[in-house]
Amino acid sequence: MLHHETTVPRHTSDLSLLLSTLRYIEKNACRHSLYKKYNNDVPRYLWNRPKQVVTHCRASITKAEDIPREDVTMASKGKFFIKSQTEKGHYKLTFGDNQEPPACQCLSWQRTRLPCKHFFAVFRYYPNWQWDQLSPSYINGPRLTLDEVIITTPMLDNATAQVIPSSKEMTSEEELHTVDSEREKDTIKSAEKQSPEKPAQAEKKRRKCRYASRVEKCHLPNPRK
Repeated sequence: MLHHETTVPRHTSDLSLLLSTLRYIEKNACRHSLYKKYNNDVPRYLWNRPKQVVTHCRASITKAEDIPREDVTMASKGKFFIKSQTEKGHYKLTFGDNQEPPACQCLSWQRTRLPCKHFFAVFRYYPNWQWDQLSPSYINGPRLTLDEVIITTPMLDNATAQVIPSSKEMTSEEELHTVDSEREKDTIKSAEKQSPEKPAQAEKKRRKCRYASRVEKCHLPNPRK
C-alpha cells in the first residue's frame, strides 16, 4: 500500500486531510495480524498484505488447481513454461532476482502485476520454488505490503486503535467524536470553565479543541494557527 504522502492531494481542506489520514491508517492497521485474525486457509505469506493482494492471490490459488502437472515445466533456474489452458502455446514465467522483477506473459499479469495462477501452479508442483523465491524487491515493495511505519508508530495506541474495530468510514461529527482521547476531553472542559459563553460560541470552541487535538495526534501541521 502506497505511503500517505503519495495518496493525499497537496491542496485539501483541513477536515478532508484529517479524514484521509485516519482512513489511510485504518486501512493499513485493520489488515495487520496485530489487529486482525486471519483464517487458517490464508497462506502465511499473504498475511499483513493489502486486501486486494490477498483477494487476488486466493483466487489465483484456486485457478491454479486446474493446471495439470505435465503442463508446468522448468526451463532453467527461476524460469518456467506453463501451457495455456485456453489456447495453443505456452507462457514464459520468471521469478526475477534482486535486479529484475518477476514476470509472466499472461494477460492477468500484464493487467495487474500481481502473482497469477501460473505462479501458484509452480508453487504447487515445485516445492523448491515458492513465494519466498520471488524477487525480494517485488514481494517487499509497496505494492504488496502494508505501510509498516503506520503499524509501528506509537500514535496508533493513542488515537487509531479505537477506530480499527469499526469497518464504517467516519463521515460525521458524531463519529469523529468517538476517537476523542481523555486529554482532549479535559481540554474542552477546561475551556468551558474558564469562559462561560453562549451555546453557539461554546460549541465552536469545543470543535476547535477537538480539531487541534487530532491534528497533534496525527503529527500534522495545524494550518489554523
